[in-house]
Amino acid sequence: MSPRIAIASLTFTLLLAVITFFALAPQRTAPTATQTDALAALDTTRIREVTITPIGSAAPLATLSRDASLDLWLIRDASRTWPAGDAQLRGFLRLISQLARQPIDPATTPPAAGTIIVLTRDDSTTIRLHIAATVVGGRVAVFDESTKITRLAEAGLATLFAPESLPLWRSTQPLTNLAGQPSRIVVDASGKRLELARLQDRWNLQTPVKAPAERARVDALTQGIARLTALRLLDSTATNSNTSDANMGLTNPVAIIRLTTTVPATKPGDAPRIIEQELTLGSASDASGNSFFASSQTKDATGTILWGPQVLTLPREAMSSLVADSASYIALRNSQIPAADVGSLLIARCDACLTGPSPQPQSKPAARDALLARRDQTWTLARGEASPQPTSPPQGALATNLLRLLCDTPADKVFTSAPQGTTSLALLTLRSPAGAPLDVLGIGEVPAAATDAQGKTVSGVVIRAGNIYRVFITDDARQLFKLLIELIPVEG
Repeated sequence: MSPRIAIASLTFTLLLAVITFFALAPQRTAPTATQTDALAALDTTRIREVTITPIGSAAPLATLSRDASLDLWLIRDASRTWPAGDAQLRGFLRLISQLARQPIDPATTPPAAGTIIVLTRDDSTTIRLHIAATVVGGRVAVFDESTKITRLAEAGLATLFAPESLPLWRSTQPLTNLAGQPSRIVVDASGKRLELARLQDRWNLQTPVKAPAERARVDALTQGIARLTALRLLDSTATNSNTSDANMGLTNPVAIIRLTTTVPATKPGDAPRIIEQELTLGSASDASGNSFFASSQTKDATGTILWGPQVLTLPREAMSSLVADSASYIALRNSQIPAADVGSLLIARCDACLTGPSPQPQSKPAARDALLARRDQTWTLARGEASPQPTSPPQGALATNLLRLLCDTPADKVFTSAPQGTTSLALLTLRSPAGAPLDVLGIGEVPAAATDAQGKTVSGVVIRAGNIYRVFITDDARQLFKLLIELIPVEG
């Protein structure tokens, strides 16, 4: 056979093979104008619900739904409703968003076994996907009912919906971060209650005493609550005697934490949502006492349970800092009035303003009272109703430093009753530039406030605001107190 004939014969054979391949290959229908590929235009941020149903089953295995106002997803199965974990949601939405770019398989029929997931969008339209149970070559077949197209997606999409994987969708946070500002925190522990309430941007202690709260301390509390992470989420609370509420200490808890969040309305005219999350702490869950049982549930303002109860275990060290002495939450500054808003200080001698009833503001100076008034960067001093006179340099320094102590300086110690041995010196009324009372404080001394580095007992300056007593044990505070005594000497 000549070379020319051999080349012609080989070319014909290859052409015949190509024609045979396309003639015998399964045919598939490409999407047309009336058969739009919804996956190609799918916006995963517009999905509001996902149902997960095993192929052949009439009832869903689980349902994922998005609560837009709370900015979270909830997963509901046969036993409970609970927030879904952020990482799991992000992974699922990423795999769904990538489906349209996955290679197309010749198969045009849905798989016989696996899972049907229905994606419901905000406009109520749906996409039904059949996900095969079998993974081949690191890929899983995904059949789209609307287009009859089968795509080969990442194998992880199949394992996400396996019955043994669904519990892993649940968030491990016992108290969820919501799309709003915490408005109330209540901690009941060891027969004592700590109650904090938020008014605009300020936190106040409500129980056991009423007082402004230290913002940094409250922030540390809310951050600690947000960082709480369960060691385990338990599936049942009462399947046997070893896992009953009583045996886990949940009927006689060690502590209960309630976090109330005000969630702004998402639509004009709607009212904000009030959400209360409750975490109950029970007994130790292991012999070492390093973890303990807990239960969490969330209600709305009507008392309707939104999710939970969910029994879990928590590490002991995660909770120890949250159950603290209420006095540690009291604001360390004497007055919450900014120093820049104070126009004058009315200073009057008193004998029991620290040990008697809560002090009341002075509206008018008495004959021997001192009135320090600020004019721009200078101070004046008046006695009683006399005309004000420029202060001496030491008096001006006293006024500036006293205002700093009252409004800006954090206390060394805070008490809810007068320290032993406290004596009173003066009543201090903080006034506006126009002379209106802004705040009232009592000031005095306690002889044994602390021990210095040499072991010597030193005195402290005590300032009372309402029923809160703040003690300052620095040399600067003691020197300021001596100058204040000279400013308002004892009568006679």
